[in-house]
Amino acid sequence: MKNTDHHKAFLHNENVLVVFTGDHTYVSGTWYSNPHTPSTWNYMNVHAKGIIRFLDDDALVDVLRMITLHFENQNKTQLQFLITFLLSTQKN
Repeated sequence: MKNTDHHKAFLHNENVLVVFTGDHTYVSGTWYSNPHTPSTWNYMNVHAKGIIRFLDDDALVDVLRMITLHFENQNKTQLQFLITFLLSTQKN
């Protein structure tokens, strides 16, 4: 993300709003026992406000290592894949 318009804008204003969207689906009014119930849309969103902080390359690798080990159930093979991928992208 470095050297993009977004990155440059965040250097001047570090306040962010991130919107995460989840599952969503149409809910037909015909599914309810009350015939006067209108159809609707069922959805989930999370809005998170905060201050953005950019990490240097070493800190980014540390965070990705920690997240990968946690969510990949301590899978060292997946971690090695991630490190190899990161090292290959840093050469470009």
